[in-house]
Amino acid sequence: MSVKLTFVVSPSQGILVLENLGSKTWIDTNTGSQLLFHGGNVDDHIDGQLICCTDISLSTPVVTLQGASWDSAAGDTGSASCDSCQDHSPQLWTLRTRE
Repeated sequence: MSVKLTFVVSPSQGILVLENLGSKTWIDTNTGSQLLFHGGNVDDHIDGQLICCTDISLSTPVVTLQGASWDSAAGDTGSASCDSCQDHSPQLWTLRTRE
């Protein structure tokens, strides 16, 4: 299943593009966001969570999108935890687009 999801994470201002095109990757397209890392691989082994990690080893989570999956629809929302943000305040995600 090839899919490209664009999530907005607030208030960190991340605009995360997740792709499942054989490999599962993510990139933060807003370089002005508060994320300390801006890309890597996606860990989806826990149902109902997409975890954006720094690298292929999936050992360092950056943002966890709780309630998100590769089947999420545009407009879906949920909470997020930002393990590698400058600001550790509660985060929310919204799926902007699904391609």
